[in-house]
Amino acid sequence: MKSLKKLSSKKRHNESERVLNRKAQISPTIRPQRLNGSNGANIHYVSSSKRIKVPEDFRLLTNTEECLKFFRKLRSRGSIQHKGNQQRVAITLANVEHIDYAAISVFRSIVEEMHKRHIGVSGDFPRNQECKKMIIRSGFLHNMYDKFNRPFPRQSKSDIHFFEKGSGTMTVADGRLLSRTMNTIATDLMGKPTKCSMLKSLLMEICGNTIEWSEATDKQWMLGVIYNENKVTITVTDVGKGILHTLFGKFQRMFEKMSKTYSEILFGAFEQKYGSKSKDVNRNQGLRLVKWFNDDNCLKELKVLTNNVLLDFSNPSDSREFSTKGVDFEGTFYQWELDKECIENINNNSWN
Repeated sequence: MKSLKKLSSKKRHNESERVLNRKAQISPTIRPQRLNGSNGANIHYVSSSKRIKVPEDFRLLTNTEECLKFFRKLRSRGSIQHKGNQQRVAITLANVEHIDYAAISVFRSIVEEMHKRHIGVSGDFPRNQECKKMIIRSGFLHNMYDKFNRPFPRQSKSDIHFFEKGSGTMTVADGRLLSRTMNTIATDLMGKPTKCSMLKSLLMEICGNTIEWSEATDKQWMLGVIYNENKVTITVTDVGKGILHTLFGKFQRMFEKMSKTYSEILFGAFEQKYGSKSKDVNRNQGLRLVKWFNDDNCLKELKVLTNNVLLDFSNPSDSREFSTKGVDFEGTFYQWELDKECIENINNNSWN
């Protein structure tokens, strides 16, 4: 079996006058990053030929290949525009007619990593009002400013948190933030104050896998939470190497002797069939714990996207591999849903 091509995580881009960014981290010589807030979708300072168009169907879980092509183009050197010593990338969502939370989560994570690399990203809203509302409601705009340098209002029904693990450890503050977030989710679903420490344990283990394998800037990963009626959707995203690229880097010879698909190899990682990069027996637990949660009905609609595979744990027949050149995801993305039954199962489980 041929090895997957190594994806570069050191892409460089250009910063724009109008970019999505955190005010405190902006050079005084650069205007705050921003997203145009009008119903119109004009980015008048960039020619239309240089704007990267977001797919009209921006649903990562159903229109996966087109979304992956967009993400790859967004992170490519060819998308860079120069203005003096600044770097920028301009995108337009004007024509988006369909959108899902998965696409928004990966998009936001990429934008944040680009910012960490001193990359500016400018953009606009979809003309479609339902898609625009979804972007706002998702929390995508948290810590961003509009074209008038005004912060977008924080949404009460969503959360986005970024964690950086450049030191290889999670800070006490990060741990407390995770605890509060998971307890808030449990309380929302149960309708009364409820703690759910095992949800934090799951995320800590996923964080551990990111620390060990990822080549994302500062080993960063993003937690996304959106509250819906009687359920909560959680996403975890890192834009590093991806699980399969890491596995092939260590076990390529073994895989070449196996007549297994990429999907089967990836599923094997969730069954802990392969060793840890650090050879620490306590590491590489995160993927197995994800599978345990799913098998014990503590998660619903679990999906994992990494490199050229989308695994659907709820409907295995819907799992897919992508063989088209340029269609893969440089990183790892998890999404699952929680409801009241899930919280009850987690807190009543014997391993809790």
